[in-house]
Amino acid sequence: MSCGMMAAGGSLLSLLSSCKSTSIFKAEAVNHQLTVPLSAMNDKKILIVRNASSEYDILLVKNLTIILLP
Repeated sequence: MSCGMMAAGGSLLSLLSSCKSTSIFKAEAVNHQLTVPLSAMNDKKILIVRNASSEYDILLVKNLTIILLP
């Protein structure tokens, strides 16, 4: 197992360990698309999105990326 895979696995494990207090947002599918309003995330870093017609839940992760332009 490479160091990159171990680092990715470690960060995923720490992310999932906080799932026990994660909110669940129930979204309805319209034209095979789910819409999650930004207000559903508020100050949360992760959110579980659930749809009644889907077999699996979706883990939505808020990630802030800053790109500095010259």
